[in-house]
Amino acid sequence: MLGAKPYAGYCDYEEDEDVYGIEKAKADVLNSEKLLRTLIDHSVNGILRLRWIPEDDGQSTLRCIFANSAACTFLHTSSDDLINCTALELMAKAFTGMREADAGALLGIFEKAIDNGEAFDTESRVETDSSYYWLRVISEPVGDDFAVTLVNITDEKAKEYAVSQELNRLRQRVRELEDASKKTDDC
Repeated sequence: MLGAKPYAGYCDYEEDEDVYGIEKAKADVLNSEKLLRTLIDHSVNGILRLRWIPEDDGQSTLRCIFANSAACTFLHTSSDDLINCTALELMAKAFTGMREADAGALLGIFEKAIDNGEAFDTESRVETDSSYYWLRVISEPVGDDFAVTLVNITDEKAKEYAVSQELNRLRQRVRELEDASKKTDDC
């Protein structure tokens, strides 16, 4: 029968497969988001998300909208204290162990990178009451937002320092040997 309409119990298998595919895709996305959130929350690296927030004066300010627990640990504060901080306030927290002039210069470079929508990557010394450590601070644009990653590089810096000290010791020894060689040649 041409033009006949399916009866009420008719089941279009293609439509069912499409609905099943869409539902499965939604479930997969939710699982992926859950996995990603778990990875971010439990990362050993500090992770911050910054977003341009409109202010009362009509301008927008780049502010923190997310900070994982590692970021809080590295910056010695709570998530509540980091949320809504401006990008410059966050960076100032990351530069606490640096000379004021160096920290100010880095803040200027960071601000320029943000204004131009560019990545920023530097090493920073962070000071606490009882010690200090080194962070690699990486900021990258993600759409209109920015992601900031804080990586603890204290061990690498200690190794770098040890190699530098050994290199200086070897250079000094070479100079001593050269001086001794000149004295021997003069005789």
